[in-house]
Amino acid sequence: MVPNKEEPESDSELTEEDATQPEQPEEPAEPAVENAVAEEPAAEEALQHVVDAAELTKECVDRLVEENGAEKALAEVGKCRVVKLRNLAREYDGLQIAGREISKANKTTLLEELKNYYNKKN
Repeated sequence: MVPNKEEPESDSELTEEDATQPEQPEEPAEPAVENAVAEEPAAEEALQHVVDAAELTKECVDRLVEENGAEKALAEVGKCRVVKLRNLAREYDGLQIAGREISKANKTTLLEELKNYYNKKN
């Protein structure tokens, strides 16, 4: 028996037709609510990018502290390598350590100094 050639062609026509129709995303019912919810992940993304950033600056950390609080911001800063933390510490004038002390400081010391700085500031 020879299979009917029309059936496979009709199936392939449907799949081609489906493939050419663009998918239309549904419109959000309440965009204001979605925008408010979207702000929180944006702040969290900013925290996560601290570790990935090529250069960590005082201005960046100041902004993170304002948006998320000192504890959350410094917890993310603490995920950075010691070299980044030392370079960051050199940008601060109000730290108790400076110069060679920063060069020799370990991660814990640097984080404590930053924590003290932001606690005094607030």
